[in-house]
Amino acid sequence: MVIFVLIFCIISGVQSQKEALNQLLDQLVKEDTLVVTRMDRLGRNTKQLLEIIEELEKRGIHLMILNLGIDTRTPSGKFILTVMSAFSELDRTMIKEK
Repeated sequence: MVIFVLIFCIISGVQSQKEALNQLLDQLVKEDTLVVTRMDRLGRNTKQLLEIIEELEKRGIHLMILNLGIDTRTPSGKFILTVMSAFSELDRTMIKEK
């Protein structure tokens, strides 16, 4: 049985956004799929985004990013997200070295 829950919210302010995201993440369970329209809607910066993705992976929660066509339920989606995460990590490391 598949159940779809659509949560649509417009939140202004960093603190309100963080609280709403945390509430959403707390509701997700193993095998759920979090769908976001754009990657920047999930995290405010690369570090936060990578932390959220890692948490989702540890908990067995899938991620779909619609504008990029990423779906971690597929091997190619996992690969693309891993490569993007690696580039983000490389970028952060290079910035720190400057």
